[in-house]
Amino acid sequence: MAKLIKQIVDLVVLATDKGLTNYHSNDQICDAIDQAQMGLFRPLIKEFAKTKVIRNELLPFQKRSSITITAKIGSLPSDFEHEIDAWVTVSSIDYEVRLFEAGMFRKRLRDPIDVPSTVNPIANIYNDTTKKIELSNQITPLVFNYFKRPVKPVFATALAYTFTVTSANATVGATYTNNGQTFTVLYTIASGTILVCGSTGAPAASGTLTKASGTGDATIAFSIVVASTQYAYDDANSTDVEWSHLMHDILVERSLGLLGLNMRDGQVQRAGQHPEPLEVSAR
Repeated sequence: MAKLIKQIVDLVVLATDKGLTNYHSNDQICDAIDQAQMGLFRPLIKEFAKTKVIRNELLPFQKRSSITITAKIGSLPSDFEHEIDAWVTVSSIDYEVRLFEAGMFRKRLRDPIDVPSTVNPIANIYNDTTKKIELSNQITPLVFNYFKRPVKPVFATALAYTFTVTSANATVGATYTNNGQTFTVLYTIASGTILVCGSTGAPAASGTLTKASGTGDATIAFSIVVASTQYAYDDANSTDVEWSHLMHDILVERSLGLLGLNMRDGQVQRAGQHPEPLEVSAR
């Protein structure tokens, strides 16, 4: 099934061809999708901060990291967005690390009643060029659960070359070499006679493609190659959204809305499931 990002791009291109919206570049469409997904993500994080209940929608963004603590300081993962919880293990027993904001953390360090210790640790998250965590006591490692930021989608394209082959097999994303160039398979074929690849350089007029990586025949002989003047969608080098398919309908609707388009409810549902572009209407 095609990536959701491709379905959205196809819908926008279709709407543009019909004169329902102005031209939007692939980067602008990706920006709209990212804006739409962050509009979903931030309220869910805000709700978690209040309830400490992880909604199913957030599961794709939940991660765990083991952080080395040196002199009570550790560096947080580069994709850290919001903390969930943390703990340390002392004498084979797990102890929760309570997290406090900077001002309260400093006060709690001096608490004469609830004294921080290796079995009652507290911590503070702060930013010092990069995001870091400071513990009340030197304990390592720290197990840290957190939410990462949803990855920004990327719609990749490549100049397409169409090879005439004889009963060849190649899976999308596999790479082949010829004439000193590397060619990425754009569409999977099984016992097929037409192979479409993307590359920045041209192949020989005829010859053999030799597999460099991925799944497919070790060598593929071709008799004819046709170079396209247009760029084709490159699935292998594109990055899709990470949300559950149950959220795709909402992402489609909101992304198109940001681009000045809307879809009827039935169309939105089918767009989240169907690899082919569907009809859209102007808002």
